[in-house]
Amino acid sequence: MRDPEIPTSEVPDLLHAGLHEIGGSSGRIHRIATLLERRGKGLDEEVRSWLCHMASAAAHLDVSLQAVRRYAEALDLPHERSASSILHVLHSASVA
Repeated sequence: MRDPEIPTSEVPDLLHAGLHEIGGSSGRIHRIATLLERRGKGLDEEVRSWLCHMASAAAHLDVSLQAVRRYAEALDLPHERSASSILHVLHSASVA
């Protein structure tokens, strides 16, 4: 059975909701890892390394989420379709 299609008009709202949920989880992971790394007395180097890795991964995820957020915001902007020749696009790109 095929999954039902999502109307294009609903995509921005779904992206915003998903970004909010993922961003909240990412922030919590980053805060927990940072807190444990700072206050965890007697942690061995392997555990500290994993905590640092978790915090770094959460920070990278935040950067990716920002890019998707900008994309979702662009979907909210008014737009119209227009046809253009690929040769014109390639020529414009080569002289820029």
